[in-house]
Amino acid sequence: MKILFPVTALLLFAFSCNNAGETKAGDSKAGTEEKQKFFPVTSFLKGEIFNLKKNGINPLKYTTVNDRTDSAWLKIEEIDDAVKEFLQPEIDTANLTAFFSEKSFLIKL
Repeated sequence: MKILFPVTALLLFAFSCNNAGETKAGDSKAGTEEKQKFFPVTSFLKGEIFNLKKNGINPLKYTTVNDRTDSAWLKIEEIDDAVKEFLQPEIDTANLTAFFSEKSFLIKL
């Protein structure tokens, strides 16, 4: 009975190890380059703006003139005008793939 636990642990350890050089049978992308996916920033911002409007939260708007900063509460109707510069251009996968490339520095033996 004392030997049952170590033998079971040893067998589990031996069968849980994977060979890094082998590809899985279901992995059809092995050896090919995957398409990069970027976080949809613009969609996220639009969702947060929707939540602000839905919950009736008025954000603060900071205005700086001549090194003096002033703050004022934005009305719900003014939120779209205040954030429109953050919504253009669209920041998502379709618009960013031409500008970035990803390379793996992992050395495969």
